[in-house]
Amino acid sequence: MNTPFLSDTLLRALLWTLVYSLPLGLLAAALAGAVVAATRSRPPALRYNALLAVGASFLLATAAVFLYYYGSPESGPATEAPVQPLAAAYEGPAAGPSFYSSWAASTAAFIDRNAALLLGAWALLFALRAFRLAYDYRSLHVLRSRALAPVAPQWEARLEELCGRIGLRGPVPLFESGLARVPMIVGYLKPVLLVPAGFFSGLPSESVEAILLHELAHLRRRDHLVNGLQHAAELLFFFNPAVLWLSRLLRTEREHCCDDLAVQHSGNTRSYINALVAFQEHHATPLGALAFADRDMPLLDRIKRLIHHQNKTLNTMEKTTLLAGLLAITLVGSAFYQQQQPDPKPAAAIVTDTVPIAPPLAPGGADTSGKRTGQIQYSDGNKTYRFEMKEDKLTGLSIDGTQVPADKLSGYESLFRKVLTDSRKAEAEASRHRRRAIDLEKEADRMRVKAEEMRTKAAELKQQVVDLHADAATLEKERREHDATRAEHERTMADHARTAKEHEAMMREHQKTVEVHELRNKEHQRLAKEHEAMARIHEREAQVHRTVHDKMVAEGLIKEGKTTSISFDDDKLIINGVTQPAEVAARYRKLIAEEKARLGLK
Repeated sequence: MNTPFLSDTLLRALLWTLVYSLPLGLLAAALAGAVVAATRSRPPALRYNALLAVGASFLLATAAVFLYYYGSPESGPATEAPVQPLAAAYEGPAAGPSFYSSWAASTAAFIDRNAALLLGAWALLFALRAFRLAYDYRSLHVLRSRALAPVAPQWEARLEELCGRIGLRGPVPLFESGLARVPMIVGYLKPVLLVPAGFFSGLPSESVEAILLHELAHLRRRDHLVNGLQHAAELLFFFNPAVLWLSRLLRTEREHCCDDLAVQHSGNTRSYINALVAFQEHHATPLGALAFADRDMPLLDRIKRLIHHQNKTLNTMEKTTLLAGLLAITLVGSAFYQQQQPDPKPAAAIVTDTVPIAPPLAPGGADTSGKRTGQIQYSDGNKTYRFEMKEDKLTGLSIDGTQVPADKLSGYESLFRKVLTDSRKAEAEASRHRRRAIDLEKEADRMRVKAEEMRTKAAELKQQVVDLHADAATLEKERREHDATRAEHERTMADHARTAKEHEAMMREHQKTVEVHELRNKEHQRLAKEHEAMARIHEREAQVHRTVHDKMVAEGLIKEGKTTSISFDDDKLIINGVTQPAEVAARYRKLIAEEKARLGLK
């Protein structure tokens, strides 16, 4: 796996870091799910800090894995537990865990054998995503360097006041951008606040202040730095759904924290909600920016949280996925734990040779697949026996390394048969556990609980059929259970009705917000039409001025290209400080009146 630029030690450490990031990510996702479930009514800042601690713990754990394998490159899982074909360690009759340890060793060996292929595929996808990330950061550079215009002085002063109100030290550069479609923070070391062109004239001042407070809250909390670290983690572990889900939770809670800070310092929830509605439709935001209206966050969820102060909890899909992940962590952890634990029992047997995959049939069609050739090692705590066999017949024996003569083998025949029988039982038990493990991996926790309930109910029904004529009390018990179920159903229906009413109330509130947004749009359209009418009037007045100017040039009263001062004072026409004759003044007043009448001006 060596390359001209990277050592085998470094590549091996990187590979196993990526591999271990999967179970570590599942564990982090489980912790994050517990945080979300336990903080439904708590402030979003508490939830965000807890999720951030989970993410930081995950990164520290993966870094520790990398340092461990980089410092001991020859101690990987494949070298610690070499895999032999169909080799298995049996611990008496209950040998289930041995299957998991064998599976863990086989998986480790597979990863080591295909290390170059796995790392190559990861490097290719990593390069593609890195190129995309570089393109997005290039877009950020374009945003903060082109089509920028300074804001009005009064808004610069107002921004300084808002910085002091929210507790942010130092000035924050503020520009109107012809490229930005929503307010956003751009940059890491020297962040800049960009707002769309016309932002200050298109919204009420209360909404403008609330939006600016939201963006300043990102700077106060140093969210732009955490955001950059998230991009690096998502780039490195792009294949890990648990990491991507945790990162999405962090971004959601980050916006909730800034929403609360903006509402707290502005004191106007309705204006802030109106601003959310106004900017939600504009979602073309580069990857590295902190934008006011994040399209990945549903608008209704943010509005409901601001109104009811209730955080969103896990949905059914997220709960099912986390439970399946916990089951996978348990199975994998059990496998590696059993692989590394010493045998607590004094007896153990190991079959070291393989069983034929397709054994021949004996004459007459008898199956001889149960007979095997190889060696079995057995220890009673004092001595170690190594039996040699051929087709289940004892052919040789050594005790603690000393070979037993062939004429004395018959004295160990009973011990050999017992060890052989135990090994067969262990293999059968391991096969059963293997099939059971596959079934467990395919079934979700909900399905397992449902199956258990159905089995319990089937047993109850079977017992009821047997005792139907002899035990009348059973029927009374069923009637009481039915009444309890019906009462529970009625309570559930009442809860559903109450929830439906709450949803209707929220929808009515949302409809009111939409209506306000539509009225504001109509007002903007009316103002736009008025501006267009004024522009046409100014253009016609300019035509009148050009006609008068051209006439004066033609009559020699003024010269083309020269700076000229022209004014009408009562009935006098004054050009460059010289009063013109009354007939000239009258003639030009008449000309102006005719041009205005021709162009429809008053």
